[in-house]
Amino acid sequence: MKTTKHFLQLLLAIIFCTIILFHLEAAEQNIDTKFPFKTPFYVKDSVIYDQDNRVVKLWGVNYLAPFNHNYANIDESGIDHTTTIDKDLEHFGLIGIDFIRVHLYDREITDAQGNLIENKHLKMFDYLIEQADKRGIFLMLTPTVWWNTVENEIRMRKGYAYWDLSQQQNFGFSNYFAKHAMLWHPLAIECQKTYLKALFNHRNAYSGKRLCEYKNIVTIELINEPEYIYEGQIDYEPLMGSDIWLQSKKPNYLKQQYDAFVKTLSEIKPRKELMPHFRAKILSHYFSELLPIVDEYFADRVITSHIEYSIEDSNIIKAFQDNKIDAVNVGAYALPTGKFDGGNTDWANFLLLIGNWLEHHQKRNWSGHPKIVYEYGASGSLEGYVLGAYGATFRRANIQMAAYFTYTPSAVAAYNPGWLIHYLNLEHTPNKVAGFAAAGEIFRGELPIDKLARGAEQWIGPDFVITRKPSNVDFYNGKIFRYAASTSRKIDNPSQLEIISGRGNSFAVECNGNGFYYLNKLDEKHWKLYLFANEKIVNDPAGVQTFRSMANRYMNINDMPVVSRLLDQPIQFKFNIGNVTKYSMEKGTISPKSLGEGKWELYAGEYILELK
Repeated sequence: MKTTKHFLQLLLAIIFCTIILFHLEAAEQNIDTKFPFKTPFYVKDSVIYDQDNRVVKLWGVNYLAPFNHNYANIDESGIDHTTTIDKDLEHFGLIGIDFIRVHLYDREITDAQGNLIENKHLKMFDYLIEQADKRGIFLMLTPTVWWNTVENEIRMRKGYAYWDLSQQQNFGFSNYFAKHAMLWHPLAIECQKTYLKALFNHRNAYSGKRLCEYKNIVTIELINEPEYIYEGQIDYEPLMGSDIWLQSKKPNYLKQQYDAFVKTLSEIKPRKELMPHFRAKILSHYFSELLPIVDEYFADRVITSHIEYSIEDSNIIKAFQDNKIDAVNVGAYALPTGKFDGGNTDWANFLLLIGNWLEHHQKRNWSGHPKIVYEYGASGSLEGYVLGAYGATFRRANIQMAAYFTYTPSAVAAYNPGWLIHYLNLEHTPNKVAGFAAAGEIFRGELPIDKLARGAEQWIGPDFVITRKPSNVDFYNGKIFRYAASTSRKIDNPSQLEIISGRGNSFAVECNGNGFYYLNKLDEKHWKLYLFANEKIVNDPAGVQTFRSMANRYMNINDMPVVSRLLDQPIQFKFNIGNVTKYSMEKGTISPKSLGEGKWELYAGEYILELK
């Protein structure tokens, strides 16, 4: 009996260890159902695939809560940054976001030599990375943005005559270089190498994992919107980097590089004719210096990408190919006035403007690279149909990842500070965000060339309708039903529905509020409802302050009026798919009240619907 007992104990121990090892191996291989695709991704025949050989399609936003004015304004709100990130990522799940692009503000997390500075910005970036991983959200990282940060402005305002650099250790290396110099200046390249090595090896403050160990990081772009040099810069090179404080003799690094390049040529031509070749030479050298660091830390687990600038130039294409750039980053902005800064633009017909973008895009030569829309949007618009048009356009153009610029963090969304013309928030831009959610579903599908009917006022596809006036995006594929405003669409088999989201009335829901709602089916007898408050625009979201083009966009929210207000009002709600016998409040302040005939009086909150 003892032998049998010991044998059984040993057998149970082996089974237990086997189970543990299986789960560890599964975790190591990223076998996790919360992610829509299995990493690492790879490129074959100009298409990005996952490990199950499925075509990758990711829909998301640029999100910058850890940096620049987003960080400063959240600070001013008095709301904790982690609380803000938690709330926003929860909302991302409701509107179908599975992809976030972050361009890190290197000036806030490095010193003058490119050393990584452990500070509040980096810690919140750590938190975002960890929480995105837990929620099944993939990431595209752009380590160097170069752009100035409002932190410099804020500190100088506070210090005024007493400000000096000793008070600001994280006065990063990009402060010392012109934007175009980031690609060619040897000191700038050394700073970037130092920075990338430290960043990729950085251990997360919350998990202890190194950044390079996060498998939800799927794309890396070395630098945001770089500038290629022009001819006149060769002969005029100011002191940059450490040469500034060392007061070195004018080095002429760029002129030396150009002269060395000319010596390699068999035929000397005028400088103007040689410039395209020299630009490509500079870009290729930049890639060759920095991409090996990406390979060292991430191996082949990330897609490398670079901006579309001059992509049709054979010299630039060769630089991409020689250095194994996997994908091209494409921008897609609809600007009725031709500028980013301005007031509301919903007078414009964005169906026509975005249609024009599609036609231009399809005529271009993309050199066989898959395409990522790293930023897109319509300057000054608050209407959801615009994002629906983008979803259909990107679906038709075979874009594989798309990130709206930019999502406004919940803590400051009532004020719409910063990038005020790109206003997007679940609670404060309900028509726009409901349209965004429907657009994501449109984007993820396939769209044959003859299946998109584009008119001046309406676009129609196999499973969607996009209408300009009134602004609506209506998507239905049997299981998912999303819309931006009231819709008369008929549902053939409502019992098959699993997700419903939108505003107003539909076959499935009657709601007299103007906020967003989201329902997902838990089982045959239960649905989960997220109901958001009525929203009212009380000041022009794009009219708080006028900017010159690309000006620093810092606004202290303590000095600003609210532009959008959430109203604590009762909302009449009726769920038409089944007989609801009870609304159980999971989160909220006022209990549900039955009004008879299937209607209930609800306030913003979360509810479990029990069906008979």
